[in-house]
Amino acid sequence: MSDPLSLLREHFINKQPMTHDDHNISIGDLRFPRTTVTAYKQDRGRGDPYTLEALYFLLQKPHLAGAANTRAYNDESRTAGFPKVLLADQKDVLAYLQGKTETSQYLISIDELAAIAAPTPQDAKPAVIDRAGDKRLRDEAKLDILDDELLEAKRHLAERLSQRPLRVPEPGKATGEARTITSSDSLEADPKSLPYVKADLPVTRSIIEKETSYPTNKLVRQNYMLSKGGREFSHLISIVRAALAE
Repeated sequence: MSDPLSLLREHFINKQPMTHDDHNISIGDLRFPRTTVTAYKQDRGRGDPYTLEALYFLLQKPHLAGAANTRAYNDESRTAGFPKVLLADQKDVLAYLQGKTETSQYLISIDELAAIAAPTPQDAKPAVIDRAGDKRLRDEAKLDILDDELLEAKRHLAERLSQRPLRVPEPGKATGEARTITSSDSLEADPKSLPYVKADLPVTRSIIEKETSYPTNKLVRQNYMLSKGGREFSHLISIVRAALAE
């Protein structure tokens, strides 16, 4: 495979024809895509390699090189649709391409160029895994009062609640009317819901035992419901209500 940078230099020195169109640069009988990567690295060897079109345009407009012509060079390259060669590189680029110097310290080998141009594993797009089906199944899950795992989870929650003492405000730190939850505060359900109520009995009994003297002060209730125990309690109540609504 021919090196486009060497061909560009050779044809300029020998005054051989070079042309371009919107997509390609023709050097003699060979055509290269304008975006072909060359062996000349930008920013004095610290950047990525220049494309063929950037070097070709500067070689066609050498009078625009230099700090004094920066504005004119920028305007013409933008109008013509060509990328620019950095000001710091222009002198060295022209010296090499015009044959004033035999080489440049900012050139890399063909092997190095091939390694840079070759696609890397990072360039590959990761496979897209469609989780829509899994999410739909989770969203459409139904409450099954005969589910053994659900009953086991409720028993485990009841045990945790029974081991955690309910925090109540110390005397003088909170005011509010307090009442005692009695057996009359039971959950009324129609006959169709009785199996669920029976399954939920251990949890309900534990909650009643824990809340036999719970203040109804609004601030205290809010503090408790924001705690971990309160969130568990709210989740449990939502499960019971969802079952009774069916």
